[in-house]
Amino acid sequence: MKLAVSTANHPETDGQTERANRTSEDMLRAFVEPHHDDWERYLTSVEFAYNKSQQTSTGYSPFFLEHGQHPHTPLSLTNPRAHPQKESAEEFAACMTKVLNNAKECLKAAQAQQAKYANKDRQTHKFAPGDKVLLSSKFVSNLPSALQVTGSGRKFAARRWGPFEVLEVINLMSHFA
Repeated sequence: MKLAVSTANHPETDGQTERANRTSEDMLRAFVEPHHDDWERYLTSVEFAYNKSQQTSTGYSPFFLEHGQHPHTPLSLTNPRAHPQKESAEEFAACMTKVLNNAKECLKAAQAQQAKYANKDRQTHKFAPGDKVLLSSKFVSNLPSALQVTGSGRKFAARRWGPFEVLEVINLMSHFA
């Protein structure tokens, strides 16, 4: 487990969960009535469909990674080829170990690829006392009356103010340790 601190402006801390939530919402949107008051009726169907679908990052379905087999559906129960011969516990354990290791490697590769694109334009800044910085006007709420802009004029107000001198550097991560 690792701490992933987020801010109100950048809440993206767990991309996998965000993506799963977005996919679930899209799936529910396809089923719900126009008034959106019956969505809970479809939760189990959406969950089953999601867990049965092959994930791009791992190449396996969540159900298969959890149980070592694909779930049975009414159609699969009528197909005799859908019921393979039973294997020994040792064979099952060896197969699942191989599958889980493969899934972990696929996830690492997918995370590295995602990090590459996410960090492409990011820069890390280390500030020291005496440095000059610009402040985003987006997060400043109590301005002097001379700087306050209201209504449609706000669109053309300065986006950054400064430069201001850094007096002290506070490491926020030390508060979470």
